[in-house]
Amino acid sequence: GGNFVGAEFHHSRPLPSRISFYYPVANSIDLSTDYWMRDESQPFLIRLNFDGQIKEIGTEPWTYRYTPFFAAFEKADSSYQMLITYHFSKDFPAMVV
Repeated sequence: GGNFVGAEFHHSRPLPSRISFYYPVANSIDLSTDYWMRDESQPFLIRLNFDGQIKEIGTEPWTYRYTPFFAAFEKADSSYQMLITYHFSKDFPAMVV
Protein backbone atom coordinates (compact mmCIF):
# COMPACT_ATOMS: atom_id res chain seq x y z
CA GLY A 1 0.00 0.00 0.00
CA GLY A 2 0.84 3.64 0.21
CA ASN A 3 1.18 6.25 2.91
CA PHE A 4 -2.58 6.85 3.07
CA VAL A 5 -4.26 3.58 2.01
CA GLY A 6 -3.33 -0.08 2.18
CA ALA A 7 -4.75 -3.43 1.09
CA GLU A 8 -4.32 -6.72 2.87
CA PHE A 9 -4.11 -9.94 0.82
CA HIS A 10 -4.02 -13.43 2.36
CA HIS A 11 -3.36 -16.93 0.99
CA SER A 12 -2.21 -15.48 -2.38
CA ARG A 13 -5.79 -14.54 -3.29
CA PRO A 14 -6.09 -11.63 -5.74
CA LEU A 15 -8.96 -9.90 -3.92
CA PRO A 16 -8.14 -8.01 -0.73
CA SER A 17 -9.29 -9.27 2.65
CA ARG A 18 -9.16 -5.70 3.89
CA ILE A 19 -8.70 -2.17 2.56
CA SER A 20 -7.59 0.42 5.10
CA PHE A 21 -7.61 4.19 4.74
CA TYR A 22 -5.30 6.08 7.09
CA TYR A 23 -6.04 9.68 6.05
CA PRO A 24 -8.02 11.92 6.41
CA VAL A 25 -9.92 9.53 8.73
CA ALA A 26 -8.83 5.99 9.65
CA ASN A 27 -11.32 3.42 8.40
CA SER A 28 -11.33 -0.11 6.97
CA ILE A 29 -13.43 -2.18 4.59
CA ASP A 30 -13.50 -5.70 5.94
CA LEU A 31 -16.00 -8.31 7.16
CA SER A 32 -13.93 -9.74 10.00
CA THR A 33 -14.87 -9.25 13.64
CA ASP A 34 -11.87 -11.23 14.93
CA TYR A 35 -8.30 -9.99 14.42
CA TRP A 36 -6.89 -13.53 14.23
CA MET A 37 -9.47 -14.66 11.65
CA ARG A 38 -9.26 -11.65 9.31
CA ASP A 39 -7.42 -13.72 6.70
CA GLU A 40 -10.75 -15.46 6.04
CA SER A 41 -12.58 -12.18 5.39
CA GLN A 42 -13.59 -11.86 1.73
CA PRO A 43 -15.53 -8.60 1.32
CA PHE A 44 -15.05 -8.54 -2.47
CA LEU A 45 -16.28 -10.89 -5.17
CA ILE A 46 -15.86 -10.99 -8.94
CA ARG A 47 -18.28 -12.98 -11.09
CA LEU A 48 -17.66 -13.53 -14.79
CA ASN A 49 -20.05 -14.89 -17.38
CA PHE A 50 -18.42 -17.32 -19.82
CA ASP A 51 -21.00 -18.22 -22.48
CA GLY A 52 -23.79 -18.40 -19.92
CA GLN A 53 -21.75 -20.09 -17.20
CA ILE A 54 -21.10 -17.95 -14.13
CA LYS A 55 -17.63 -18.31 -12.60
CA GLU A 56 -16.53 -16.70 -9.34
CA ILE A 57 -12.88 -15.71 -9.42
CA GLY A 58 -10.48 -14.56 -6.76
CA THR A 59 -11.17 -17.13 -4.05
CA GLU A 60 -8.23 -19.36 -4.99
CA PRO A 61 -4.48 -18.54 -4.93
CA TRP A 62 -2.95 -16.75 -7.93
CA THR A 63 0.63 -16.00 -8.91
CA TYR A 64 1.62 -12.51 -7.77
CA ARG A 65 4.36 -9.90 -7.69
CA TYR A 66 4.53 -6.69 -5.71
CA THR A 67 6.45 -3.58 -4.72
CA PRO A 68 5.64 -1.15 -1.89
CA PHE A 69 3.18 0.78 -4.14
CA PHE A 70 1.99 -1.91 -6.59
CA ALA A 71 0.62 -5.46 -6.63
CA ALA A 72 -0.26 -7.67 -9.62
CA PHE A 73 -2.06 -11.02 -9.53
CA GLU A 74 -2.16 -13.29 -12.57
CA LYS A 75 -3.95 -16.51 -13.50
CA ALA A 76 -4.14 -18.39 -16.79
CA ASP A 77 -6.41 -21.22 -17.85
CA SER A 78 -6.87 -23.06 -21.14
CA SER A 79 -9.63 -20.64 -22.12
CA TYR A 80 -8.64 -17.34 -20.48
CA GLN A 81 -5.90 -15.24 -18.90
CA MET A 82 -6.59 -12.75 -16.11
CA LEU A 83 -4.53 -9.96 -14.57
CA ILE A 84 -5.63 -7.80 -11.63
CA THR A 85 -3.37 -4.91 -10.64
CA TYR A 86 -3.44 -2.53 -7.70
CA HIS A 87 -1.63 0.82 -7.69
CA PHE A 88 -1.27 2.90 -4.52
CA SER A 89 -0.68 6.63 -4.53
CA LYS A 90 2.35 7.90 -2.68
CA ASP A 91 0.80 11.32 -2.05
CA PHE A 92 -3.00 10.85 -1.88
CA PRO A 93 -5.43 8.45 -0.16
CA ALA A 94 -6.07 6.50 -3.38
CA MET A 95 -5.87 2.95 -4.68
CA VAL A 96 -6.51 2.15 -8.35
CA VAL A 97 -7.62 -1.34 -9.43
